[in-house]
Amino acid sequence: GGDNGGGGNGGGGSGGAADGAARPPLSAVLCSHPLPLVMVLRAAHGCALFAAFDLVPLWCMASRYAGGLALTEEQLGTSLAAGAVVQVVFTSLAMGRLVRRLGLHASLTAGCTAAALLTLCLLASPSATAERWWLRALGASPPCTAGPSRNRTADAPRLASCRR
Repeated sequence: GGDNGGGGNGGGGSGGAADGAARPPLSAVLCSHPLPLVMVLRAAHGCALFAAFDLVPLWCMASRYAGGLALTEEQLGTSLAAGAVVQVVFTSLAMGRLVRRLGLHASLTAGCTAAALLTLCLLASPSATAERWWLRALGASPPCTAGPSRNRTADAPRLASCRR
């Protein structure tokens, strides 16, 4: 008997009974601490990630008047494509090494902290919406920096020159 399960018959055979340790039912395992919390947190993380994938492009394309960045489709596509390339390169070359060196918990904490700080720095930067330096670094077309004033009628000719 020391195979913890009874000879390949799903654990219900004589091997498990001979060891004196019966396996708990699956429902008991799924409802035991911390698995329900892990499942709820994973579902919440998935919902937040899905919302971000939907909302961030909409926010980027929304007009300045609505509080968005007023990116063109070309600029948004360039930004998303560059982000995807960085993600693929990081995942394939660096992520495994980082997890092996720091451990799973420390690398997760470091990654979440770095993502939060980068996002806050981009949003807090005065050039984040005015100059969009990350698009210029990627070689995308230079953005229009003409923001709306309180007079929408007066803005129409000025902002029309920014549209393509």
